[in-house]
Amino acid sequence: MTIAQTVMVAGNRRTAEPYMCSCGDTFDGLALLETHLDLLGDDSDIHVELAIVGDRCKRRVALGIRRQRIERGLPMRAMGELLGVNTSTISRIESGERRFGYLLVNPRVTAALLGISLVDLLRPCPQCGYEPLAGYLCQSCGTYGART
Repeated sequence: MTIAQTVMVAGNRRTAEPYMCSCGDTFDGLALLETHLDLLGDDSDIHVELAIVGDRCKRRVALGIRRQRIERGLPMRAMGELLGVNTSTISRIESGERRFGYLLVNPRVTAALLGISLVDLLRPCPQCGYEPLAGYLCQSCGTYGART
């Protein structure tokens, strides 16, 4: 089924209710969501990889690297050795200063280097979902809550 056919099945897009997939994509109408799930599968690595692209993907990979480092109890130096980069690169990735690099551009390579699946690398922090209370630090992922 093409996108045009799916839109016709979904009916008038202005009156269609918004539906959200587990990947974060929003669809105007249930038919569009069902087509999305049929084409990509809900929890496959391909679905996750397609669902988070661009800067959002890079930020999610950077957060995943920091969460994995903290969960494993590794210092930045050890994480850098595991990923084949120096300590300052890990620091810049975790702080959001580094925007490019093979670790952020290709999350599948990063997950393989860490010995985990892509889904495990990209999953949100189980404690705070990367959104801790304002002014607090999550002890599980190291994310600071935005001050209001």
